[in-house]
Amino acid sequence: METSERIRTVNSQNYLRLLGNWCPFALNDIYNIPARPDLACYGPGSNNWGVQTNQKAFAAFATLACDPAFDAQICKLPREQILETALRLLRFSLESHIEGSYKCLDNSKWGHTWISVLGIERMMHAVEAILPILSEEDIALLGKVMLSEADWLTDHYEVVGDPDGCSGKNRPESNLWNGAFLHRVAMMYPDAVRIDAYREKGTAFLINSISLPSDACSDNLVDGRPLRERFVGANFFESLSLDHHGYLNVGYMGICLSNVAILHFSFKQAGIRPPEALYHHVRDLWELVKQFTFPDGRLLRIGGDTRVRYCYCQDYMIPSWLLAADWLHDSDALVFEREWFAKLETEISWNADSSFLSDRCRILRDKSPLYYTRLEADRACTISMGACWRRIFQIPVSDPETPVLNGKAFSWSEPFHGALFHKDSSRIASWVWRAAESPSGIFVPAGCSDMAEWRHNLAGESCGLGRKNWNELKSHTEEAFTGGFVSCGSFVSRSGELIAEGETDENLVLHHVAFAALPDSRSGIVLQRAQTLRRCQLKSVKGLNLLVPNDLFNGARRELKFQNGESRNFVWNAGGKDFVWDSGSRSMLIDGKLGVQVIYGADSLLVHTPAERQIGMKMKPEAGGMLNAIEICSSYAEGKLDFDEGEFLFDSGCALFASSSLPELVGLKCCPVSCSESSEFRAVMLEGADARHYLFVANFGGKEGGVRLLLPSPLGSLHCLNGVSFQRDGEFEISLRLPSCATALFV
Repeated sequence: METSERIRTVNSQNYLRLLGNWCPFALNDIYNIPARPDLACYGPGSNNWGVQTNQKAFAAFATLACDPAFDAQICKLPREQILETALRLLRFSLESHIEGSYKCLDNSKWGHTWISVLGIERMMHAVEAILPILSEEDIALLGKVMLSEADWLTDHYEVVGDPDGCSGKNRPESNLWNGAFLHRVAMMYPDAVRIDAYREKGTAFLINSISLPSDACSDNLVDGRPLRERFVGANFFESLSLDHHGYLNVGYMGICLSNVAILHFSFKQAGIRPPEALYHHVRDLWELVKQFTFPDGRLLRIGGDTRVRYCYCQDYMIPSWLLAADWLHDSDALVFEREWFAKLETEISWNADSSFLSDRCRILRDKSPLYYTRLEADRACTISMGACWRRIFQIPVSDPETPVLNGKAFSWSEPFHGALFHKDSSRIASWVWRAAESPSGIFVPAGCSDMAEWRHNLAGESCGLGRKNWNELKSHTEEAFTGGFVSCGSFVSRSGELIAEGETDENLVLHHVAFAALPDSRSGIVLQRAQTLRRCQLKSVKGLNLLVPNDLFNGARRELKFQNGESRNFVWNAGGKDFVWDSGSRSMLIDGKLGVQVIYGADSLLVHTPAERQIGMKMKPEAGGMLNAIEICSSYAEGKLDFDEGEFLFDSGCALFASSSLPELVGLKCCPVSCSESSEFRAVMLEGADARHYLFVANFGGKEGGVRLLLPSPLGSLHCLNGVSFQRDGEFEISLRLPSCATALFV
């Protein structure tokens, strides 16, 4: 579905239309409680995420019912029914709390945990809308719940921070929503006995949410005191990199911004100045998240994602964009919103039942009704925020003629994650070692968000026979320079949860990968080697492993062209045939935008087209896949594969080119370089789009070593972009030494 004129400018009515179409579908997942006819719940009604799923659905129903522009013809349900449903959902949320008279449907009562108030925060815009309709009993119970949670947070929940996500103390977003909640309670109940304690603890939470190491010694005054006096711990690195859930998590950078937005708009509606701490480092974080966003609004998650693609964190970019537009007057946020709205429309049309995710998550819906309804409710909730805030605050709309953004050159890195990122007007390239499904590379033409996928992308892959397969990082190095970067490292592929009793997790294959983003704005190189650590049996082996999504967002169609001029269309249909096709070509052009060429180690490129979506949640295969991707490989094998100890699974090098024509791709000059005196080195030469010759060298050995390179053609002046010393041994020879897992890039 193309972006139509009616959605080129996003306003409150557009959001209301999506909610109006969704509510009849949502009724399928609403349970009317026989013992309490005054209560109903959306989803399973269990504690924790079940409660929050219900609260987010309430937000959608209440926003729609209370909007003066409600159109019953669009919704196909009368306002009275939607309003009554909203009230019953809210009352279930309140009555199943510790302070209420009922229970969750798992026979527990919710409340007084680190996450209890997140759902409250996310439904508050709807509570504010429905407040005039609530009974005195409803209002009284709401107050008891709010004050009860505020007391518990003030007395029992510690403010902590640590940038390392594996420490158990990395709490950026929970500190933010808990701090926001305490300030909200102080605003809503100015006569509360403990109002000063709520504000002080709330400010401490906020300061230690988007917190940096340098805050520890900062004398900047925030809400009347030097920043350092309330600082407890950094939850972000100084680069504003976030290691939430143990990997570079761009999505949760956006989640933090969304929680700022929720309180920002509540204070604005009340006409009260928010605490200064609410905006602590928010401007800087937004500027980075903005760089990690494709022009069409899709998050550029260079560290990957452990969950369903383009859902939870992506959904909460709507409030983040509205915050940036309202508070920072950033018109780019409006373009992101406009273009992402078109993606929402595309998926809804694909589903054909007015749901948000029923097609992509059809297996998940059967396997986990809680997870499925949680995702539907997240999207409904954020859409309701767009409808509500756009109506109340008259946030500007994007001019329909404003073009999709053309990004200026931007580079960023973070040593803790082994992360490197560079983008310009032609190409986006990144490499992250500490990723969700590590390691993860991205190499796509600028603006091609539908070509990005990060699950072991460009790293090669070997999977054992266990239910779970993952990689364990061993070592890595990385260096950035103007216009690009190089990275090299090793990891061990592991397999676990094998069927036989007594079988333990297995270390199977040692992988080495070297990656270079060349400073010509167009080219990249990836070198890979994989060798078994023991006699083993594997179920799949994939060299290169370039993943190109082929699903609803690109119309489920990819065109591949080859060096002989032939082309082939790959149209994906769920339930079709899973097959592997040998292209017979060393060069391949994908949709006329992304080129791939074998340099050494393979006679041709292979194309694996899965019959079903294979990109799903990390190590949860039973949930099914939620995104289909073509796999471009230098080698491919599947089945029960037997290998001896020390056997090489693949040893290959490939070049990548952004925005290539087929003649340009076929004419590109790249070749392997002979590495004498060492079997552990790999080297290639490539003529870049800037007509300069690049020489890329990697040491895949376990220790420092030397190498003499025999060049296929003479090089004139030679400069190493990442500062490695070398010696010229003649017109065709150079010598150098490199540490283990290190690279050198010469030009």
